[in-house]
Amino acid sequence: MKRVIIRPNEAKELESRGPLDLDELKELIGAEYIDIIIRKIGGVEYHIVADDMGALKPNVAVAQAIDASETLYGPIIVTRYEYEGDEVGLEDEDIVNVWAHIFREPETAFLIYSCHANF
Repeated sequence: MKRVIIRPNEAKELESRGPLDLDELKELIGAEYIDIIIRKIGGVEYHIVADDMGALKPNVAVAQAIDASETLYGPIIVTRYEYEGDEVGLEDEDIVNVWAHIFREPETAFLIYSCHANF
């Protein structure tokens, strides 16, 4: 199962044998509480796992909505879940799409996404 993790200084693909549970997600992004939000990246809906308290910590912003109405502080995980709540991960074309929307410079990774998802 594939997913993308974006940290202030890197973006990389993570792969595991199966879905990650809540504790594994929290450990990966260093959060006590997480939010899983649906946002569009390149016109496709994805689930973004973010630190619920990220803006209150000395984290660096790693993602922002196109209209600047929302900023996410890192690290974050981009993946997909089924309606029932099971993680299904990303397909190869999803990885390509997410990669196309990550602004990268040396030691920087920043995701641009749309805050308007269909619910």
